[in-house]
Amino acid sequence: MRIGLVLAPQNSGWVIGKMAHRLCDALVQLGHEARVSADPDLHADVNHWMSFAFADGCDETLNTMFVTHADDPFKVRLIRDLVGRRIQLALCMSPHAVEELADLGVPRERLWFVLPAIDDPVPPRRVRIGITTRVYDDGRKREGFLVRLAREMRLDAFHFDIFGGGWEAVVVELERAGATVAFDAGTEDWQGDYARIRAAIPDFDYYLYMGMDEGSLGTLDALSAGVKTIVTAQGFHLDLPGGIDHPFTDYDGLKDIFRRLNEQATKERQRLAQWTWQTYASEHVGVWDAMLRARPGNVSADQLAATRHRDHAVDAAEGPVQPAVGGKIASGQLGFYLRAFAPTRIRGALARTRVLRPLRKLLGQ
Repeated sequence: MRIGLVLAPQNSGWVIGKMAHRLCDALVQLGHEARVSADPDLHADVNHWMSFAFADGCDETLNTMFVTHADDPFKVRLIRDLVGRRIQLALCMSPHAVEELADLGVPRERLWFVLPAIDDPVPPRRVRIGITTRVYDDGRKREGFLVRLAREMRLDAFHFDIFGGGWEAVVVELERAGATVAFDAGTEDWQGDYARIRAAIPDFDYYLYMGMDEGSLGTLDALSAGVKTIVTAQGFHLDLPGGIDHPFTDYDGLKDIFRRLNEQATKERQRLAQWTWQTYASEHVGVWDAMLRARPGNVSADQLAATRHRDHAVDAAEGPVQPAVGGKIASGQLGFYLRAFAPTRIRGALARTRVLRPLRKLLGQ
């Protein structure tokens, strides 16, 4: 397939420009012929206009346009006019936006969506585990639990902030299992040590205490800072207001907690695994291919739905997730209609008219 991605100079230097080039690269990787240009490709199968504000359409090809930020009556009217004449299909970024535009009078059969894509994912934040106790020769803090844990499972999803002397051998094992560790063995200045601990506690995700010696006063510091607890179910821990977030008494209980936290972190890292530029491009190709096969008629809703490659949101326990009632992107708000009287909106609407658009293009405005 040959695709022209029409990018107005006014959009070339920011997010829409990036999207055009990422889409073009992914289309080429999928084996299609694509190029980004300020003008439509007269020999293309489809021209895709990267902004409805500059979409003219091309009589020689099929035409689609990217729609986002349709947040005033002027923009909605322009979209409605374009899909009624020169543009066969408007592609929004969400089904929510599609329904809003349909409610505002844009023909529903001329609207579809392709969910956005993400660049290389931002490295995930590790789960931060805080420990604020020293280790004793008699093993009363049961630090051996962490050594055993590190030898039985990977800990790449975790970071440990450890305050207190005697943890050196444990630190080695944690790092060997993939965890990162910040270790502060403390000094002779207990008040200074405690001040550093108090400053660090609010950054913990979880406070960990493994001893079975009635309880850790550090648990109280953690609770006061709103930090969740992974502590033993014994001593005054049993009387904590609100209870213990993750109670345990033996090694198997601790391992199960870390296993569940690790699974949750892995699931969160994978939430956008399908939201790639390759998927974004392939979903566009599916839409365009369906349009070419249906030409000169409209593509049915079922045909468009079949172009989706991304899974619907699913919760393992509950099945398909029902979306919350969405707020209005544009319609249904008095402010949406009042924008028609704002001088900046009026000026923008005039600038998008076919009469002034060539001058705007010439000036790069």
